[in-house]
Amino acid sequence: MKHGDYYLKVHQFRNREAVDVGFTVEIDCDGELYQIEYPEAVRQDQRLLVATISNSLDKGLEVKTQLPAKTRKRTVWGLDTQEFHRVNLICFSPNYWDTKLGNQHYFFMLDGCRNEGQARGFYNEFLRSDLSKHRKVIEMIGARMRTEEDKDQLSGLGFSVSQNGELIVRVKGAMTRTLRVVI
Repeated sequence: MKHGDYYLKVHQFRNREAVDVGFTVEIDCDGELYQIEYPEAVRQDQRLLVATISNSLDKGLEVKTQLPAKTRKRTVWGLDTQEFHRVNLICFSPNYWDTKLGNQHYFFMLDGCRNEGQARGFYNEFLRSDLSKHRKVIEMIGARMRTEEDKDQLSGLGFSVSQNGELIVRVKGAMTRTLRVVI
């Protein structure tokens, strides 16, 4: 994103309803999610300034909301959302380590990420067509073949190459950069 100010506006192009008026806008900026709710009707052809997003060399990205906003944070698998977490390992899914069978995934193993329970170690989403008739049996076996809980586990985020996905990363070295990775 080039340095400068960017303006987020809602344009009520055509007023079609008198009920269920207003809007909700979510802005995800550097991993912080802003939720802006405007419960009132917007006049036809009105352009309402919702937020200004500034990018500068000294301050980085900043969101300045023009309407009341709230940010949301929660804890998932021992990690707080809306924060950056150290990546310990980036790898392909195990089905691509040797044989390259099935759907390919990119895994980002995060420091401190812990599955709170026993994980399934067996997945059948991409069964060969000749095994489809056995899908229910394989699902039952997979449900019973859970991994043991382990404090030294590798857990994190996975992205399929066959589906669109994106993540925001902060890379530190001689300089710090925040990048959007599209998969």
